[in-house]
Amino acid sequence: MRLHYFKCPDGSSNFGDELNPWLWQRRIPEILSDDDQVLFLGIGTVLNSSLASGSRKLVFGSGCGYHRPPRLDKHWDIRFVRGPLSARVLGLSNEKVVTDAAILLRPLLPTAPLNRSGYGFMPHWQNAHSEWARLCDEYGLIYIDPAGPVEDTLRKLNSLTLLLTEAMHGAIVSDLMGVPWIPISTNKNILQFKWRDWCLSLGLDYCPSPIPPLWAPSAASQDGTARKYRRQVKRRWIAGKLFSVIKGRNPLLSDRRRLEDTARRAEYQLTRLRAEFTGD
Repeated sequence: MRLHYFKCPDGSSNFGDELNPWLWQRRIPEILSDDDQVLFLGIGTVLNSSLASGSRKLVFGSGCGYHRPPRLDKHWDIRFVRGPLSARVLGLSNEKVVTDAAILLRPLLPTAPLNRSGYGFMPHWQNAHSEWARLCDEYGLIYIDPAGPVEDTLRKLNSLTLLLTEAMHGAIVSDLMGVPWIPISTNKNILQFKWRDWCLSLGLDYCPSPIPPLWAPSAASQDGTARKYRRQVKRRWIAGKLFSVIKGRNPLLSDRRRLEDTARRAEYQLTRLRAEFTGD
């Protein structure tokens, strides 16, 4: 069974998608192989009609949202999906709803430090660039690069007292770690469907705080004194918006009892999967 997940066309990394090899090679290494006859669909918004029609697809916590949803037939083996919106689109009952497969990271996550500190900022991978990192450095925020190595990102998230994020898996992992988070949006490219899908699986409301966009500097432009000043002013203005959100909004964290119950359901599915494929 081959692990299938989204890979950025330009070769760049994205935290949520790169969690797939990091997680599954640790939890089910004995099941995964290069056999294309069965595709394993875990973390990600990958349930769509573009998947190969002839291969069997085993769905383990994925969701819908990008492109047309698939027509389910005998080649689809749905163990569970990310949320009720994906279930509705696919014509499934809510019995197939658990949550995002990233909940299976829980046993692998680092323990909480004695003292957490700092406010983190994590952009969507398509909106990440050096100007955001510079803003964070100038105004005392901790920049979480969505293209950074998985273990570095996990360590940084675990150190925070609060995360501002438009990266959904930044929120998911922070929630697992018990780090409060606030959803934000700097661009219309944020897919609200997938956010709402996951949030509903844990009884959370998705209402992102809008933050003005900060555009990356063009490689072709010459940053003269006036341009540099305008960029500095805009960074200061947007930093003020971010701190207004921090001060004025209650952060989110899922109910711990509900999270525990949801995690048990996901672990039960994982135990069944291992038994089926290994005989243990």
